[in-house]
Amino acid sequence: MIDGKVFRVGGVDYSVETVPELNRLYNLWGQVTYQDTNIQIDKGLSLSRVNNVLIHEITHAIFHEAGFMEQDEEMINRVASVLTQVLRDNDFGFIRETEGPIE
Repeated sequence: MIDGKVFRVGGVDYSVETVPELNRLYNLWGQVTYQDTNIQIDKGLSLSRVNNVLIHEITHAIFHEAGFMEQDEEMINRVASVLTQVLRDNDFGFIRETEGPIE
């Protein structure tokens, strides 16, 4: 599913892994560690929850790489919730197209 995926955030590669019982042991659905650029997500979550938690943790990484060392969890929750929907419901493939100028 997402184990081994790598997402580049501000020039830094963050690897993703699913971890059994992250929620039971630490009361977390996901977490990001900036020093080792790792995102962990609880293995027992549904696919839609995994996607939401992944974007939440990537949002933390975005804010961190943008220089926001102190982060407000409520703001991260709000931005990540909307960002998850935008990424899920829209095709951004055009951004990667390199054939010719944009008209």
